[in-house]
Amino acid sequence: MLQLEAYDSSRHLRRQPAWWLLYLIGFLLVGGMGVLERFLPDGLVRTVLECAAVFLAFGMMLVWRHYNRVRWA
Repeated sequence: MLQLEAYDSSRHLRRQPAWWLLYLIGFLLVGGMGVLERFLPDGLVRTVLECAAVFLAFGMMLVWRHYNRVRWA
C-alpha cells in the first residue's frame, strides 16, 4: 500500500550541480572532434561522424540539465 510520510527537512540536502560532469562532456566533445579531424580524411564519413559527435554531446548536455534541474531550486 502507499504510505504518505511527513516531510523531514533535516534529511533535505541542497546539492550543487555536478559541474565537473558538464566540463567532462565538453572535454570529450573537443577531444573527439580533434581525433576525427586528425585521423579521418575529408569526405562524407567524416562529416557524418562529426555531426553525430555534436548531436551526441548536446544530447548528453540535455540529460545533464535534466538531472541537475532539481538542484537549481
